[in-house]
Amino acid sequence: MQCDASNMTGIAGRLEGRGPVVGEAAEGDRRVKLLALTPAGVRLRARLETAIADASPIMTDLDAGEREALRALLSKATRGMDRMVECGPDASPPS
Repeated sequence: MQCDASNMTGIAGRLEGRGPVVGEAAEGDRRVKLLALTPAGVRLRARLETAIADASPIMTDLDAGEREALRALLSKATRGMDRMVECGPDASPPS
Protein backbone atom coordinates (compact mmCIF):
# COMPACT_ATOMS: atom_id res chain seq x y z
CA MET A 1 0.00 0.00 0.00
CA GLN A 2 1.41 3.34 -0.94
CA CYS A 3 0.48 5.58 1.95
CA ASP A 4 2.13 7.50 4.73
CA ALA A 5 3.17 5.45 7.77
CA SER A 6 0.96 7.51 10.07
CA ASN A 7 -2.04 6.81 7.83
CA MET A 8 -1.19 3.10 7.80
CA THR A 9 -1.17 3.12 11.61
CA GLY A 10 -4.72 4.49 11.58
CA ILE A 11 -5.85 1.93 9.00
CA ALA A 12 -4.37 -0.91 11.06
CA GLY A 13 -6.03 0.39 14.21
CA ARG A 14 -9.44 0.61 12.55
CA LEU A 15 -9.09 -2.90 11.15
CA GLU A 16 -8.15 -4.22 14.58
CA GLY A 17 -11.15 -2.46 16.08
CA ARG A 18 -13.50 -4.04 13.56
CA GLY A 19 -12.07 -7.51 14.10
CA PRO A 20 -10.60 -8.81 10.82
CA VAL A 21 -6.99 -8.43 12.01
CA VAL A 22 -4.95 -8.62 15.17
CA GLY A 23 -1.65 -6.85 15.60
CA GLU A 24 1.36 -6.98 17.84
CA ALA A 25 4.65 -5.16 18.04
CA ALA A 26 7.51 -6.84 16.26
CA GLU A 27 10.10 -8.46 18.45
CA GLY A 28 13.10 -6.17 18.68
CA ASP A 29 11.42 -3.13 17.12
CA ARG A 30 8.20 -1.93 18.70
CA ARG A 31 7.79 0.66 15.92
CA VAL A 32 6.90 -2.20 13.56
CA LYS A 33 3.46 -3.73 13.97
CA LEU A 34 2.78 -7.19 12.59
CA LEU A 35 -0.78 -7.86 11.47
CA ALA A 36 -2.47 -11.22 11.00
CA LEU A 37 -5.94 -12.12 9.81
CA THR A 38 -8.39 -13.42 12.37
CA PRO A 39 -10.83 -16.19 11.35
CA ALA A 40 -13.33 -13.41 10.58
CA GLY A 41 -10.67 -11.71 8.44
CA VAL A 42 -10.04 -14.93 6.51
CA ARG A 43 -13.77 -15.21 5.76
CA LEU A 44 -13.95 -11.55 4.75
CA ARG A 45 -10.94 -11.92 2.45
CA ALA A 46 -12.56 -14.93 0.75
CA ARG A 47 -15.80 -13.00 0.17
CA LEU A 48 -13.91 -9.98 -1.17
CA GLU A 49 -11.75 -12.12 -3.47
CA THR A 50 -14.88 -13.73 -4.91
CA ALA A 51 -16.72 -10.43 -5.37
CA ILE A 52 -13.72 -8.75 -7.00
CA ALA A 53 -12.96 -11.69 -9.26
CA ASP A 54 -16.58 -12.04 -10.35
CA ALA A 55 -16.75 -8.33 -11.21
CA SER A 56 -13.51 -8.38 -13.20
CA PRO A 57 -13.85 -7.90 -16.95
CA ILE A 58 -11.37 -10.71 -17.57
CA MET A 59 -13.78 -13.16 -15.92
CA THR A 60 -16.82 -12.45 -18.08
CA ASP A 61 -16.07 -15.19 -20.62
CA LEU A 62 -15.58 -17.85 -17.93
CA ASP A 63 -18.45 -19.91 -16.57
CA ALA A 64 -18.90 -20.39 -12.82
CA GLY A 65 -16.83 -23.58 -12.72
CA GLU A 66 -13.97 -22.01 -14.65
CA ARG A 67 -14.00 -18.95 -12.37
CA GLU A 68 -13.84 -21.20 -9.31
CA ALA A 69 -11.00 -23.25 -10.82
CA LEU A 70 -9.05 -20.09 -11.61
CA ARG A 71 -9.63 -18.73 -8.09
CA ALA A 72 -8.39 -22.02 -6.61
CA LEU A 73 -5.25 -21.97 -8.77
CA LEU A 74 -4.50 -18.34 -7.98
CA SER A 75 -5.05 -18.99 -4.29
CA LYS A 76 -2.63 -21.92 -4.39
CA ALA A 77 -0.08 -19.93 -6.38
CA THR A 78 -0.19 -17.00 -3.96
CA ARG A 79 -0.38 -18.96 -0.70
CA GLY A 80 3.18 -17.96 0.18
CA MET A 81 2.24 -14.30 0.10
CA ASP A 82 0.44 -14.78 3.42
CA ARG A 83 3.87 -15.34 4.96
CA MET A 84 5.10 -12.03 3.58
CA VAL A 85 3.36 -9.90 6.20
CA GLU A 86 6.44 -9.02 8.20
CA CYS A 87 7.86 -5.70 7.10
CA GLY A 88 9.99 -3.02 8.56
CA PRO A 89 13.53 -1.73 8.47
CA ASP A 90 15.09 -5.01 9.60
CA ALA A 91 12.65 -7.51 8.07
CA SER A 92 14.18 -10.47 6.33
CA PRO A 93 12.74 -11.82 3.08
CA PRO A 94 10.35 -14.79 3.37
CA SER A 95 11.92 -18.22 3.15
